Amino acid sequence: MTVPLGTIPAGKNFYLTDISIVPDFANTNSALFQITVNNIVLWESYASNTSAVELAGLESQEVVTTGGVLRLVCPNITGNISYDMSGVLM
Repeated sequence: MTVPLGTIPAGKNFYLTDISIVPDFANTNSALFQITVNNIVLWESYASNTSAVELAGLESQEVVTTGGVLRLVCPNITGNISYDMSGVLM
């Protein structure tokens, strides 16, 4: 499953500062989650019911430049996923 997160407007950069992924699977297996920019993996991590991803205030902020298309790539799972990606658009 791929979730579109947005496209960076002309003349702007997006600095990714926070990532939160909280899965609620029908089972307890972990799964790989990725944030991609123009189909290139920017970040990836495993998460499960017992091990969510909570990254607040990333020190080395990833920069996405003009025209970059951000996506959250998730496994096709039975269950729900709560997610939040935030940052600064400058």
